[in-house]
Amino acid sequence: MILPTFTTEATDELCRDISRKSHRCCFLMCSRGKDSLCAWLQCKKYFDRIIPFHCALLPGYQHVTEYLDYLEAMFNTRILRLIGEDLRMSLVRYAYQRSPWECSDIDDTFEDHDYSKLDILAYLRMKFNLPRAWCAVGISKNDSIDRLIYCRKNNGRNEKNRTFYPCWDWPRSELLNAIDAAELFIAPEYKYSRRSLGGVPGAAYNRILKEHFPRDWEITKTWYPLAEVKNVREDMIDANYPLWMEQEAAKRGGRDDVRKTVGKEGDGERGEGNGESAGMVIPNDGSMESEERG
Repeated sequence: MILPTFTTEATDELCRDISRKSHRCCFLMCSRGKDSLCAWLQCKKYFDRIIPFHCALLPGYQHVTEYLDYLEAMFNTRILRLIGEDLRMSLVRYAYQRSPWECSDIDDTFEDHDYSKLDILAYLRMKFNLPRAWCAVGISKNDSIDRLIYCRKNNGRNEKNRTFYPCWDWPRSELLNAIDAAELFIAPEYKYSRRSLGGVPGAAYNRILKEHFPRDWEITKTWYPLAEVKNVREDMIDANYPLWMEQEAAKRGGRDDVRKTVGKEGDGERGEGNGESAGMVIPNDGSMESEERG
């Protein structure tokens, strides 16, 4: 396997420093995304021992299992397979479930099982007797402006959680070049999405599963009985969206630059009057994400 020749001064210094602090051993949060692949390749240049782990959204997804098997063969390393905290959080919040008063069994099952990725890291440090080991996370400046600002401010690391981001400042082109040079395939869902699928299934995720991974879609419906209803609702919205745009444009004298805005005080309508010029545009691009989602 060919390791990346590209690096930056910031990430080289970062990885050398963390390697010393972590005694050349680290954990790796393997999200199956291209950033986590590059983080793994980068860490192989600085660490003698890397312990990768994957936090699944749901157990049993075939496309996930097959890709993790592929990575294990390519890196000749076992990937620990765990269940992420998103599953519990979505169930206790009744995502795609019946009404809460019909789901007392969910409360009884998950009431005493609250945990986060930090709890998972604590468990792994105890399991492997590596209390001071750091964890590599595939985070890139290309994901969002929030991540760029965060990584610059903290020099690509989180001292409190002992996590670091080995290729956070790499250009997207170099991330792809490193994967190509190592002759690795990216996760199959990249054929249909700009990123690996993770988190609680949304409408776009559901559609991809239903169309391209039907077996995994059946698993999703087992855990989220009303997921199909979400698809139907989104299809209805999509079908009526052009008509809604025409109506909104007509209200604005033919303008079609409909945006979600915060208008003047007391203006409860979206974009009505001069709210667009006086208000603040709300970003709706999914950039406000947690800083350590693999």
